[in-house]
Amino acid sequence: MAKSKSSGGNRSSKRRASSRWSQGRADDALERDKAVDGDEAIDREELDGIEPQPMSPERAERFARNIVLQQLTASMKSRKQLADKLADKDVPEDIITKVLDRMEEVHLVNDESFAELWVESRHGNRKLGKRSLQRELRDKGIDEELAQKALEAVTDEDERAACHELVQKKLGVSSPEESARIEIDDSASWDVRKTQMKERDKQVRRLVSMLMRKGYNGSLAMAVVSEYV
Repeated sequence: MAKSKSSGGNRSSKRRASSRWSQGRADDALERDKAVDGDEAIDREELDGIEPQPMSPERAERFARNIVLQQLTASMKSRKQLADKLADKDVPEDIITKVLDRMEEVHLVNDESFAELWVESRHGNRKLGKRSLQRELRDKGIDEELAQKALEAVTDEDERAACHELVQKKLGVSSPEESARIEIDDSASWDVRKTQMKERDKQVRRLVSMLMRKGYNGSLAMAVVSEYV
């Protein structure tokens, strides 16, 4: 994103550090649980192959906690993602709620931080626009207010710059001036001009469609594409 090096860079570093800290804490907690539980400990490598059997609430809670910690050691997850994973393992709903509430209390699960990191990563690496980012956050179960707050980090200038990068990559150029425009020869016959116009329109539609699939609005997409075609 086109942020100032002092403010944007610091925020990004803090968010990445927060993510690493959370994952490290999850990893430590998982190892701690395994040491405390002894023979009842659930090895993280065996979790995916375990079919939950009727068990005591304490055992069910321990089982759920280990699944959550395993998931968090891999990457930061939203509360909904973790709840879905536990539901897939037939963990009772009340246990899911209890475990995830506790994880939020100790800051191992934080949807606000998750949304910020998701936007930063997906816009920065995949060049996704706000519309696509908002849809993805909704799919992850992020509250609308938290999603909007995270999306504020992506400015209009960021979106325009990302559109330019996407078009340049598609055309294999580094600036609008390098683009091989399809010129309409007014002195040519109608058949020739019609063919030229069709080719130009085809290229415009292809590029605009590509940008809109990435989550950018049509007017911005057309404005950027018009600088290259």
